[in-house]
Amino acid sequence: DVADFENCTMVRRIDAGEALDLLPDAPVQPAEGGQRRRFRACRDGREGWITTKGSQGTMYVKAAQKHYICVQASPVHVGLGAESAVSKVLMPGEAFAAFEEPKEVAGGERMTFRRLKTVTDGVEGWVVTSSAQCDVEEWKPRYTVVKATPLTTALPANE
Repeated sequence: DVADFENCTMVRRIDAGEALDLLPDAPVQPAEGGQRRRFRACRDGREGWITTKGSQGTMYVKAAQKHYICVQASPVHVGLGAESAVSKVLMPGEAFAAFEEPKEVAGGERMTFRRLKTVTDGVEGWVVTSSAQCDVEEWKPRYTVVKATPLTTALPANE
């Protein structure tokens, strides 16, 4: 990567609400103020530096809640119930955002239902897991873009 912001190229614009995976690089605080972190966009896997906080205190990216990663192939159902139609199958490593807390359904085997939206293509539905076998795990670290901002290949921000 190029360390000079003026000579870098924008990888692409990150949309508000888009999910990002925080990379292990240390945060950078330019002399002008603010903060930049290195992320991978979940939608397309592209990596770059994003201004998380501007020099005037504007927050562009914040930590997200209720994001999960699929650990084994899991169907996404259209409705609440294992019998409802399948709209998509989540693959291992695919991320999704839960809309609400998991729901447990009483019966023979304890089942947990999570209402979700996939972060790659926006498919909405329900994922069903049993207490004996958990097909999803909480996604950490997780961030959501709160204001559209560029994803760049370089480090310092010229704000």
